[in-house]
Amino acid sequence: MVRAAGVGPEHLALLVDRAAADHSRALRGPSPRTPYPPTLARARRAHTAHRARRRRAASQEQGVISAFNMSKDTLSNFLNVVFAGYHNNPYHNFQHAISVLHACCLLLSAGNQSDGKRTLDPLHTLALLVAALGHDIDHPGVSNAFIVNSGSPLALCYNDESVLENHHAATTFTLLADKRNDILETLEPSERRIVRQLVCKCILATDMAHHSELVRQITRLGADHTAVEPVDVLTSFLHLADLSNPVLQFPLSKRWALLVCDEFSAQARCCAAAAACGAGLASAAAAAAADARSLRRRSARLSSACRSRRTTRT
Repeated sequence: MVRAAGVGPEHLALLVDRAAADHSRALRGPSPRTPYPPTLARARRAHTAHRARRRRAASQEQGVISAFNMSKDTLSNFLNVVFAGYHNNPYHNFQHAISVLHACCLLLSAGNQSDGKRTLDPLHTLALLVAALGHDIDHPGVSNAFIVNSGSPLALCYNDESVLENHHAATTFTLLADKRNDILETLEPSERRIVRQLVCKCILATDMAHHSELVRQITRLGADHTAVEPVDVLTSFLHLADLSNPVLQFPLSKRWALLVCDEFSAQARCCAAAAACGAGLASAAAAAAADARSLRRRSARLSSACRSRRTTRT
């Protein structure tokens, strides 16, 4: 597990900046001949315009740090303990959390500014950013199915329902319960309750078991042209950001996909080694191995298709 010993705020800032810059370069795309999706283009244009507006009217539009009079020392402590809380997994690591955080910022910029009016207030923004940072904290590098089938105490604690997501949310607020890390300390009790509810709902919505239902819900809301509640916007934003790797520039998207494969393969090896302990682990091992093989085949097909397109263009 990666620990934060010896890691100062300046090192964390550099790590965050590098991750965000890597994500930004990936969003720009390889060349004008391969433009990124229109929605992403709008998000980038809105983000650029938003930054310009902030420079011109900083006194009129504040970020969450200024809006809630957040102590920079407390924020630094919180970032340090969040960094320490992520394991050195191939995929579910602190770098992934920062990529998701950056994608959330892009979605917030587009969602708040595309129609010329602000639809989310600073409290909603704060909740989404906290959820993005903590959405995979203390992830063990194995799936919910593995944890449930292995009879883990964590599965018993959360009754086999969204085990990891419940644990991520609980871990995030355990860190915030320490006054040294409590970036919510300036909030009113009612505001703190709202942030807690929103963060928990956002993190729980990242469970892929709810993906199909979330897609149906978004589709229904779009078709009805009805007003969307902030909680629905925030849960959708975090889920979209968590799945945003396919819209990155292909070389980086492929790297992330292969890291997912590495993590599934490690889980399959772990299952195979412990299969003698019970039939549940044996079935989990077979499922994990099949998932890893399927992901690698998919990545290979994508690589082949990309090379074919390049050859055709040249």
